Amino acid sequence: MKILWAKKGTKMIALNTVKGIIEISSWHDIVERPHFRSNINPTNVDLKEIIGSYQFPEDVPCGLTTCHQPHKRGYIVVTKEGYETNIGKDCGKNYFSVDFVEMKTRFDRDVKTSLQRDNIRKAKETAPQLLEHVEGLRKQPKGGDWIYSRIEKLRNRGVIGEAAANEIRKMLKERRKELLSSRLATKEERERDFSMNPSLEDKYRGQPYYVTIVTGSINHLEAMSKDNDLKELLIRGVTQTLRQLIDCDVDNLKPRELAQLSKDASNIQAKINMAQEIIPLAQKLLTASNLEPLVFWVEEHHGERAAAPFKRFIEQL
Repeated sequence: MKILWAKKGTKMIALNTVKGIIEISSWHDIVERPHFRSNINPTNVDLKEIIGSYQFPEDVPCGLTTCHQPHKRGYIVVTKEGYETNIGKDCGKNYFSVDFVEMKTRFDRDVKTSLQRDNIRKAKETAPQLLEHVEGLRKQPKGGDWIYSRIEKLRNRGVIGEAAANEIRKMLKERRKELLSSRLATKEERERDFSMNPSLEDKYRGQPYYVTIVTGSINHLEAMSKDNDLKELLIRGVTQTLRQLIDCDVDNLKPRELAQLSKDASNIQAKINMAQEIIPLAQKLLTASNLEPLVFWVEEHHGERAAAPFKRFIEQL
Protein backbone atom coordinates (compact mmCIF):
# COMPACT_ATOMS: atom_id res chain seq x y z
CA MET A 1 0.00 0.00 0.00
CA LYS A 2 1.45 3.34 -1.03
CA ILE A 3 0.30 6.25 1.06
CA LEU A 4 0.87 9.97 0.83
CA TRP A 5 0.57 12.20 3.87
CA ALA A 6 0.05 15.79 2.77
CA LYS A 7 0.13 18.48 5.44
CA LYS A 8 -0.87 22.10 5.17
CA GLY A 9 -0.65 23.58 8.63
CA THR A 10 -2.72 21.12 10.63
CA LYS A 11 -4.44 19.69 7.51
CA MET A 12 -3.60 16.09 6.82
CA ILE A 13 -4.56 13.66 4.02
CA ALA A 14 -3.50 10.04 3.56
CA LEU A 15 -4.34 8.66 0.11
CA ASN A 16 -3.72 5.35 -1.66
CA THR A 17 -4.36 5.11 -5.40
CA VAL A 18 -3.69 2.66 -8.20
CA LYS A 19 -1.13 5.16 -9.52
CA GLY A 20 0.83 4.95 -6.31
CA ILE A 21 1.89 8.15 -4.62
CA ILE A 22 0.35 11.34 -5.95
CA GLU A 23 0.73 14.89 -4.71
CA ILE A 24 -2.15 16.29 -2.67
CA SER A 25 -1.96 19.86 -1.48
CA SER A 26 -5.51 20.58 -0.35
CA TRP A 27 -9.05 19.25 0.01
CA HIS A 28 -9.78 20.91 -3.34
CA ASP A 29 -7.50 18.32 -4.99
CA ILE A 30 -9.73 15.56 -3.60
CA VAL A 31 -12.97 17.22 -4.74
CA GLU A 32 -11.52 17.72 -8.24
CA ARG A 33 -10.73 14.03 -8.73
CA PRO A 34 -12.75 12.82 -11.76
CA HIS A 35 -14.75 10.17 -9.93
CA PHE A 36 -15.39 12.14 -6.75
CA ARG A 37 -19.01 12.85 -5.86
CA SER A 38 -20.20 14.95 -2.94
CA ASN A 39 -23.79 13.74 -3.10
CA ILE A 40 -24.04 9.92 -3.06
CA ASN A 41 -27.09 8.01 -1.85
CA PRO A 42 -25.81 5.11 0.30
CA THR A 43 -28.91 3.02 -0.44
CA ASN A 44 -28.01 2.90 -4.15
CA VAL A 45 -24.33 1.92 -3.90
CA ASP A 46 -22.11 -0.77 -2.41
CA LEU A 47 -18.84 -0.04 -0.67
CA LYS A 48 -15.71 -1.38 -2.39
CA GLU A 49 -12.79 -0.01 -0.33
CA ILE A 50 -11.38 2.86 1.69
CA ILE A 51 -8.64 4.67 -0.20
CA GLY A 52 -7.90 7.59 2.09
CA SER A 53 -8.37 9.39 5.37
CA TYR A 54 -8.35 13.07 6.25
CA GLN A 55 -8.20 15.44 9.19
CA PHE A 56 -8.81 19.19 9.04
CA PRO A 57 -9.21 22.05 11.52
CA GLU A 58 -12.37 23.12 9.66
CA ASP A 59 -15.48 21.05 8.97
CA VAL A 60 -15.98 19.12 5.74
CA PRO A 61 -19.57 18.09 4.80
CA CYS A 62 -20.22 14.35 4.59
CA GLY A 63 -20.68 13.17 1.01
CA LEU A 64 -23.78 11.04 1.71
CA THR A 65 -27.17 12.45 0.76
CA THR A 66 -28.61 11.06 3.99
CA CYS A 67 -26.12 13.01 6.13
CA HIS A 68 -24.18 16.01 4.81
CA GLN A 69 -23.27 16.77 8.42
CA PRO A 70 -19.97 18.69 8.79
CA HIS A 71 -17.04 16.89 10.43
CA LYS A 72 -13.29 17.38 10.71
CA ARG A 73 -12.20 13.77 10.29
CA GLY A 74 -13.27 11.03 7.94
CA TYR A 75 -12.48 8.60 5.16
CA ILE A 76 -12.42 8.70 1.37
CA VAL A 77 -14.18 5.64 -0.04
CA VAL A 78 -14.76 4.03 -3.44
CA THR A 79 -18.02 2.33 -4.29
CA LYS A 80 -18.32 -0.75 -6.47
CA GLU A 81 -19.89 1.54 -9.05
CA GLY A 82 -16.59 3.46 -9.26
CA TYR A 83 -17.55 6.62 -7.39
CA GLU A 84 -15.50 8.30 -4.70
CA THR A 85 -16.82 10.29 -1.74
CA ASN A 86 -16.00 11.23 1.83
CA ILE A 87 -17.77 9.92 4.91
CA GLY A 88 -17.27 10.00 8.67
CA LYS A 89 -16.64 6.82 10.61
CA ASP A 90 -20.12 6.86 12.15
CA CYS A 91 -21.83 7.17 8.76
CA GLY A 92 -19.65 4.41 7.39
CA LYS A 93 -20.63 2.08 10.21
CA ASN A 94 -24.32 3.03 10.10
CA TYR A 95 -24.81 2.64 6.34
CA PHE A 96 -22.22 0.03 5.38
CA SER A 97 -22.10 -1.98 8.62
CA VAL A 98 -19.44 -4.64 9.09
CA ASP A 99 -17.86 -4.08 5.67
CA PHE A 100 -16.86 -0.53 6.55
CA VAL A 101 -15.61 -1.46 10.04
CA GLU A 102 -13.34 -4.15 8.58
CA MET A 103 -12.08 -1.83 5.83
CA LYS A 104 -11.44 0.96 8.34
CA THR A 105 -9.46 -1.36 10.61
CA ARG A 106 -7.36 -2.59 7.68
CA PHE A 107 -6.81 0.90 6.27
CA ASP A 108 -5.82 2.42 9.63
CA ARG A 109 -3.38 -0.44 10.17
CA ASP A 110 -1.88 0.03 6.71
CA VAL A 111 -1.52 3.78 7.24
CA LYS A 112 0.21 3.22 10.57
CA THR A 113 2.53 0.62 9.05
CA SER A 114 3.37 2.90 6.12
CA LEU A 115 4.22 5.79 8.44
CA GLN A 116 6.41 3.53 10.56
CA ARG A 117 8.34 2.31 7.51
CA ASP A 118 8.81 5.88 6.26
CA ASN A 119 10.03 6.93 9.69
CA ILE A 120 12.57 4.09 9.78
CA ARG A 121 13.79 4.79 6.24
CA LYS A 122 14.37 8.44 7.10
CA ALA A 123 16.21 7.53 10.31
CA LYS A 124 18.26 4.89 8.51
CA GLU A 125 19.68 7.54 6.15
CA THR A 126 21.28 9.51 9.00
CA ALA A 127 22.09 6.55 11.27
CA PRO A 128 25.78 6.15 10.23
CA GLN A 129 26.57 9.82 10.88
CA LEU A 130 24.70 9.79 14.18
CA LEU A 131 26.48 6.61 15.26
CA GLU A 132 29.83 8.28 14.60
CA HIS A 133 28.73 11.26 16.68
CA VAL A 134 27.57 9.03 19.54
CA GLU A 135 30.84 7.08 19.47
CA GLY A 136 32.59 10.42 19.88
CA LEU A 137 30.46 11.27 22.91
CA ARG A 138 31.27 7.91 24.46
CA LYS A 139 35.00 7.70 23.69
CA GLN A 140 36.09 11.32 24.18
CA PRO A 141 38.30 12.08 27.20
CA LYS A 142 36.09 11.69 30.27
CA GLY A 143 33.19 10.97 27.94
CA GLY A 144 30.17 8.74 28.32
CA ASP A 145 31.99 5.44 28.82
CA TRP A 146 34.42 6.91 31.37
CA ILE A 147 31.57 8.53 33.27
CA TYR A 148 29.49 5.37 33.32
CA SER A 149 32.30 3.23 34.69
CA ARG A 150 33.12 5.79 37.44
CA ILE A 151 29.51 6.22 38.49
CA GLU A 152 29.16 2.44 38.71
CA LYS A 153 32.08 2.47 41.17
CA LEU A 154 30.52 5.39 43.02
CA ARG A 155 27.44 3.22 43.59
CA ASN A 156 29.52 0.25 44.77
CA ARG A 157 30.09 0.06 48.54
CA GLY A 158 32.80 -2.52 47.90
CA VAL A 159 34.78 0.16 46.04
CA ILE A 160 34.14 3.38 47.98
CA GLY A 161 33.33 1.91 51.39
CA GLU A 162 30.14 1.33 53.33
CA ALA A 163 29.93 4.76 54.97
CA ALA A 164 30.41 6.82 51.78
CA ALA A 165 28.06 4.62 49.74
CA ASN A 166 25.31 4.83 52.36
CA GLU A 167 25.55 8.61 52.60
CA ILE A 168 25.45 9.05 48.81
CA ARG A 169 22.41 6.78 48.64
CA LYS A 170 20.66 8.84 51.31
CA MET A 171 21.50 12.11 49.57
CA LEU A 172 20.08 10.81 46.29
CA LYS A 173 16.92 9.58 47.98
CA GLU A 174 16.42 12.87 49.83
CA ARG A 175 17.49 14.90 46.78
CA ARG A 176 19.93 17.00 48.78
CA LYS A 177 23.48 18.06 48.10
CA GLU A 178 24.32 19.12 51.68
CA LEU A 179 26.39 16.98 54.05
CA LEU A 180 24.71 17.17 57.43
CA SER A 181 26.08 16.75 60.94
CA SER A 182 24.58 17.05 64.42
CA ARG A 183 26.12 18.83 67.42
CA LEU A 184 25.01 19.94 70.85
CA ALA A 185 23.12 23.22 70.61
CA THR A 186 24.55 26.34 72.21
CA LYS A 187 22.53 28.08 74.88
CA GLU A 188 21.46 30.72 72.39
CA GLU A 189 20.37 28.11 69.80
CA ARG A 190 18.43 26.15 72.41
CA GLU A 191 16.59 29.27 73.63
CA ARG A 192 15.87 30.40 70.07
CA ASP A 193 14.38 27.05 69.00
CA PHE A 194 12.38 26.63 72.20
CA SER A 195 10.88 30.11 71.86
CA MET A 196 9.84 29.29 68.27
CA ASN A 197 8.42 25.91 69.28
CA PRO A 198 7.44 25.83 72.99
CA SER A 199 6.67 22.09 72.87
CA LEU A 200 10.41 21.42 72.54
CA GLU A 201 11.01 22.76 76.06
CA ASP A 202 8.82 20.05 77.63
CA LYS A 203 10.23 17.40 75.32
CA TYR A 204 13.88 18.15 76.06
CA ARG A 205 13.57 19.36 79.67
CA GLY A 206 16.74 18.20 81.42
CA GLN A 207 17.90 16.49 78.18
CA PRO A 208 20.62 17.50 75.69
CA TYR A 209 19.33 19.23 72.56
CA TYR A 210 21.11 18.85 69.23
CA VAL A 211 21.00 20.94 66.06
CA THR A 212 21.70 19.86 62.47
CA ILE A 213 24.32 21.83 60.57
CA VAL A 214 25.69 21.77 57.02
CA THR A 215 29.35 20.78 56.97
CA GLY A 216 29.85 20.53 53.21
CA SER A 217 28.15 19.64 49.97
CA ILE A 218 28.46 17.51 46.85
CA ASN A 219 27.14 19.17 43.72
CA HIS A 220 25.63 17.58 40.59
CA LEU A 221 24.55 14.32 42.26
CA GLU A 222 21.59 14.29 39.87
CA ALA A 223 24.00 12.88 37.29
CA MET A 224 23.72 9.61 39.23
CA SER A 225 19.93 9.38 38.99
CA LYS A 226 18.34 6.52 37.09
CA ASP A 227 16.87 8.90 34.51
CA ASN A 228 20.37 10.17 33.69
CA ASP A 229 21.99 6.75 33.25
CA LEU A 230 24.37 7.17 30.30
CA LYS A 231 24.61 3.41 29.78
CA GLU A 232 20.87 3.22 29.21
CA LEU A 233 20.85 6.35 27.04
CA LEU A 234 23.91 5.90 24.85
CA ILE A 235 24.77 2.19 24.90
CA ARG A 236 21.55 0.26 25.39
CA GLY A 237 19.47 3.05 23.91
CA VAL A 238 20.92 5.11 21.08
CA THR A 239 23.87 2.95 19.98
CA GLN A 240 21.81 -0.22 19.84
CA THR A 241 18.99 1.48 17.92
CA LEU A 242 21.36 3.07 15.40
CA ARG A 243 23.01 -0.27 14.67
CA GLN A 244 19.59 -1.88 14.22
CA LEU A 245 18.66 0.85 11.76
CA ILE A 246 21.87 0.39 9.78
CA ASP A 247 21.46 -3.39 9.58
CA CYS A 248 17.70 -3.69 9.09
CA ASP A 249 15.79 -4.57 5.92
CA VAL A 250 12.92 -2.12 6.27
CA ASP A 251 10.53 -3.88 3.91
CA ASN A 252 10.88 -7.23 5.69
CA LEU A 253 10.47 -6.14 9.29
CA LYS A 254 7.70 -7.93 11.16
CA PRO A 255 4.88 -5.75 12.58
CA ARG A 256 6.13 -5.86 16.15
CA GLU A 257 9.74 -5.16 15.09
CA LEU A 258 8.53 -2.35 12.86
CA ALA A 259 6.54 -0.66 15.62
CA GLN A 260 9.34 -0.90 18.19
CA LEU A 261 12.12 0.27 15.86
CA SER A 262 10.02 3.20 14.63
CA LYS A 263 9.34 4.23 18.22
CA ASP A 264 13.02 3.92 19.17
CA ALA A 265 14.09 5.83 16.06
CA SER A 266 11.78 8.72 16.98
CA ASN A 267 13.50 9.04 20.36
CA ILE A 268 17.11 8.99 19.15
CA GLN A 269 17.74 12.74 18.88
CA ALA A 270 16.06 13.48 22.23
CA LYS A 271 18.28 10.89 23.94
CA ILE A 272 21.42 12.27 22.29
CA ASN A 273 20.48 15.80 23.40
CA MET A 274 19.91 14.54 26.92
CA ALA A 275 23.26 12.73 26.99
CA GLN A 276 25.01 15.89 25.82
CA GLU A 277 23.56 17.71 28.82
CA ILE A 278 24.39 14.94 31.29
CA ILE A 279 28.05 14.48 30.27
CA PRO A 280 29.32 17.92 31.43
CA LEU A 281 27.17 17.62 34.56
CA ALA A 282 28.71 14.24 35.42
CA GLN A 283 32.21 15.52 34.67
CA LYS A 284 31.69 18.22 37.29
CA LEU A 285 30.40 15.63 39.76
CA LEU A 286 33.45 13.40 39.25
CA THR A 287 36.14 15.81 40.39
CA ALA A 288 38.28 15.58 43.52
CA SER A 289 37.33 19.08 44.68
CA ASN A 290 33.62 18.25 44.45
CA LEU A 291 33.82 14.86 46.21
CA GLU A 292 36.44 15.59 48.89
CA PRO A 293 33.93 17.04 51.38
CA LEU A 294 32.45 13.56 51.70
CA VAL A 295 35.88 12.19 52.68
CA PHE A 296 36.03 14.69 55.53
CA TRP A 297 32.43 13.88 56.52
CA VAL A 298 33.14 10.14 56.67
CA GLU A 299 36.35 10.74 58.68
CA GLU A 300 34.42 12.87 61.15
CA HIS A 301 31.57 10.40 61.62
CA HIS A 302 33.20 7.01 61.02
CA GLY A 303 36.96 7.51 61.21
CA GLU A 304 39.86 7.62 58.76
CA ARG A 305 39.80 3.89 58.08
CA ALA A 306 36.19 4.07 56.88
CA ALA A 307 37.06 6.99 54.59
CA ALA A 308 40.14 5.35 53.04
CA PRO A 309 38.35 3.49 50.16
CA PHE A 310 36.55 6.63 49.03
CA LYS A 311 39.78 8.61 49.26
CA ARG A 312 41.50 6.08 46.97
CA PHE A 313 38.61 6.32 44.51
CA ILE A 314 39.00 10.10 44.30
CA GLU A 315 42.77 9.84 43.77
CA GLN A 316 42.13 7.66 40.69
CA LEU A 317 39.78 10.12 38.94
